[in-house]
Amino acid sequence: MDTTMVTLSQQETLEAHPMNGGDGINSYSQNSCYEKGIIEAAKVVIIEAVTEKLGLNNPSFDSSCNSFRIADFGCSTGPNTFFAVQNIVEAVEQKYEKSARKTPEFQVFFNDHVNNDFNILFRTLPPARKYFAVGVPGSFYSRMFPKAIGGGNSE
Repeated sequence: MDTTMVTLSQQETLEAHPMNGGDGINSYSQNSCYEKGIIEAAKVVIIEAVTEKLGLNNPSFDSSCNSFRIADFGCSTGPNTFFAVQNIVEAVEQKYEKSARKTPEFQVFFNDHVNNDFNILFRTLPPARKYFAVGVPGSFYSRMFPKAIGGGNSE
């Protein structure tokens, strides 16, 4: 079998199903009310999970860098990605405050297919957000980050 064809086929599979971009009537950002409801319902679960599971005293958790990184794999466009990230940021802030530690700076990596309209994503970032935003285009089925950032996905 021709390896070029296999590689092309694998790449097509990795980039196969992006959401409708932009902010028009058929876009994901205009047609994702159900998803927003799920994000709102999950907020309590996220707070509980961070409160119970985020071990700030765990030796593998390096709190000395004063940076907390969040990756949103498959962010698409529209406000839902920002609601989900805000839920996580607020839960982590509460955890740090309860442990009397300095709240870290937050870095959020927004990932989606290369066809995602990252211009819309960055134009609609909340102005009062408490994080630094980065766009990471590509399929999350492949490695997205260097090992120095935490490894991302396996090689």
